[in-house]
Amino acid sequence: MQMSAQSGAQHMSLKGKLSYPIPLSDVYGWVSPAGQEYALVGTYLGLSVVSLADPTNPLQVQFVQGTPTIWRDVQTWGQYAYVSNEGGGGILIVDLSGLPNSIVSKDTIMAGITTAHTIWIDEKGYLYVNGPNVFNGGTAIFDVHTDPWHPIFIGSYNGRYVHDNYVRDDIAYNAEINDGRLTILDVSNRAQPVEIGSRDYPSSFTHNTWLNDAGTVVFTTDEYAGAYIHAWDITDPSDIRLLDRARSTVSGTTTIPHNVYVLNDYLVISYYNDGVVIMDASHPDAMAVTGWYDTNQLQGGSFDGVWSAYPYLPSGLILGSDINEGLYVLEANYVRGCYLSGTIYDAVSNQLLDGAQVVFQSSDTVITGGVGTYSFGASDSGQYTITVSKPGYISQTLTVVLDNGVPVVQNFSLDRSPRTHFTLQALYGPTGDPIEGILIEGTAPAEGTQISWVTSAAGTVIIPDLVTGEYQLYAGKWGFRTLDTLVNLPVGTYTLTLTFDSIYDDPFALDLGWVRSGTATAGEWIREQPVGSFLNGNPYNPDQDLPDDVGFACYVTGNGGTSVFGNEVNGGSTVILSPEINLTGYNDPVLVYSWWFVNYSFATGGAGNESLKTELVGNLATLPLKVHTNALSNKWQQDTIRISELYPLYEPFRIRFTTQDTPPNNIVEAGIDGFYIYEADPDTTTSLDRLTDRIGLFAWAAPGEDQLLVSWRPDQLPAGAAMTLTLTDLRGAVLHQETVPATQNRTWLPYTWASGLYLLRAEMSDGTASVIKVVR
Repeated sequence: MQMSAQSGAQHMSLKGKLSYPIPLSDVYGWVSPAGQEYALVGTYLGLSVVSLADPTNPLQVQFVQGTPTIWRDVQTWGQYAYVSNEGGGGILIVDLSGLPNSIVSKDTIMAGITTAHTIWIDEKGYLYVNGPNVFNGGTAIFDVHTDPWHPIFIGSYNGRYVHDNYVRDDIAYNAEINDGRLTILDVSNRAQPVEIGSRDYPSSFTHNTWLNDAGTVVFTTDEYAGAYIHAWDITDPSDIRLLDRARSTVSGTTTIPHNVYVLNDYLVISYYNDGVVIMDASHPDAMAVTGWYDTNQLQGGSFDGVWSAYPYLPSGLILGSDINEGLYVLEANYVRGCYLSGTIYDAVSNQLLDGAQVVFQSSDTVITGGVGTYSFGASDSGQYTITVSKPGYISQTLTVVLDNGVPVVQNFSLDRSPRTHFTLQALYGPTGDPIEGILIEGTAPAEGTQISWVTSAAGTVIIPDLVTGEYQLYAGKWGFRTLDTLVNLPVGTYTLTLTFDSIYDDPFALDLGWVRSGTATAGEWIREQPVGSFLNGNPYNPDQDLPDDVGFACYVTGNGGTSVFGNEVNGGSTVILSPEINLTGYNDPVLVYSWWFVNYSFATGGAGNESLKTELVGNLATLPLKVHTNALSNKWQQDTIRISELYPLYEPFRIRFTTQDTPPNNIVEAGIDGFYIYEADPDTTTSLDRLTDRIGLFAWAAPGEDQLLVSWRPDQLPAGAAMTLTLTDLRGAVLHQETVPATQNRTWLPYTWASGLYLLRAEMSDGTASVIKVVR
């Protein structure tokens, strides 16, 4: 990594710095009985003890060698420091009483623990060892107040892996990173901790926790790029509620937060590439960044920069451990943020409005809760613009002046938007008959209203009180063409008539009934507007659905972000299966769909061993239609398949798309769009005198099988009729012959001959007959 100088600060300044030739991890503070302050710095090779007698010139006075590891966590109890690591040797115990001249230490393996990720010591002198190599990676609890040099094992929690925790007043707040959960434990009986509350949340990767001074709010970090600091109301542990979330914008919004600490209702956060960040959390429902010190010029979501930030020294100094830049001794001017809050209500009824959108300075958005309230936190005093909107109401914009530390209340009274009496009529084009079950979805762009309607048996949707304005609508039903239309609804009354053709047409703008299944643990098919993904800067899938089709959605395997690792298929197969298709009445139907497929192998540095399969699934058989393998293309491609050559048109069927990831694991991503079936030759006419036109004689053999499936339409034949089936080669030699009841619909004939062309003759008792070709 390129070394760099400090790149920016607000309300924080540098007091001193100590560089190291090795990477750093955690940092903790300790004060001797004489009042001397020290920094306890976790390094790759051990524990560094730094005197802050002159904070402008930090000086290492002792070093305790340890197993090499990039993870060390440090806590103290009295004159003793306890250090965990992921390298081995157990918990390091250090007697600091001889500082600065001497130090005594020992490695201890307690209760079988050789490695652990983090530790915590509560105010009663109990040590919590998190993420150990035993106890299911949960938490082991030790008494260190009775004999700090010889900790006593008390009990454990092994419900889930615990990455870190905070414990106070016999309550533990666990960061369970692998499960993305904040879990609250009652540890009053430390031999048997009891779970009393737990909460997951969207995009959770819960890394650490810290409780506010009042004991009412827990703050959590999630260790991934662009994650937020969350504030949770834990007054009722069985009902953990989100109050607010905020994130650093020092170098954009893609930096990774690491650890959060609370001091006098300020959050002091080690924020990797953004350095040390301070948020005012005195109003936990309106947190605001009010200070920072950026220790390097790095940006983005890498695991570089500040690991830990310790703010509890009596001098007020903050200790920041930058992984590669060294130990920073910082001073902070703690500044309160600016606070804006209020209520939003209906101007006529005076009732509070749920779900309004509040835009603050055109940069942040808050959706009001069920009681119609909102709150914001801002860093600096000044003039701000506030816009409030809600579907069905006229938006309002106001300007407010905010001062640091001064709460401002601004309420909003919204008038209702004009309305129209709206009727939609869905008709079948050739006959003008109403169509029941047409799905209509769309958006009113001006208001953000999301709508979803289904036509009644009369083919209508009637909305007597719809907000006026411009709507983008998508309308369709399986077996009918999907339509898109832009309609501007005026005040008063308005009727929209949509006319539909009968055709299998699905651009995936709507959910028309495809069924998902499979065993994959990630990357399952999902119908969404695709997000382009990249590997090493190279595009690995299109960042849009099929150009020029209806809507913006397609079926894509995963859609988690710009990295292929957030999208790819993992752990098995993922399948989508169409609704039933019935092509009775078609002469020459052709299936068309578009696809893309990416299959990259790290082992070979090129194409992998997976595939994207297209299959026809019917009652008679399952037919492989296309198998795409070794594809590294990220562009849409199209397949065209003539169904009449493969399957009898009187038999209903479905289309299935499958892809998978099996060992050795590859990068696997796929997309499907533009699905439709058209009549290639609708003007084809045939004589009804021929037996094959009456019964649709059809024959098919699965690859590698020794049987020939023969089917026909018995409803076109006389009751009790018999049919003689004769299979011959091209010279007329009979290979097999049998007579079957014509009413049984299908039969299997032996088919063990060499590859080639054969003839199948079906003859009725009245002498009428038909012959079709069979290819082996």
